[in-house]
Amino acid sequence: MRPYEILCDSNFDMNHELRGRFNLCDDFVDGDIVYPDGHRENCDPEWKNYDQHTFFSMMNNKKNVFKTSVKGIDAFLSVVEKHLALGEDLLVVSLAAGMSATYSLFNMAKEQFLPKYP
Repeated sequence: MRPYEILCDSNFDMNHELRGRFNLCDDFVDGDIVYPDGHRENCDPEWKNYDQHTFFSMMNNKKNVFKTSVKGIDAFLSVVEKHLALGEDLLVVSLAAGMSATYSLFNMAKEQFLPKYP
């Protein structure tokens, strides 16, 4: 059996310790969080940029609407190809297509790399 990695995107909010505990790839496809005031920040599964308790308290207030967004296909291509070039297969876990654009972008990356990495 070929070696493989389990790759998630930042929607899974799993820090380095959790990714290690569940034997997940330490890479992840980065995304953005759009705050209620409109400013955008990188998703940070390590919670270095903001306090998670404050963040989730803000989310709990129904007046605060947060959104997430993907970085675009290039973010997916670079992470995926890094592993394929090492001879690893990828098992990708993402949110459903109706909830997130990541599923579609992973499929686009798959189609792009399939000829080079069958």
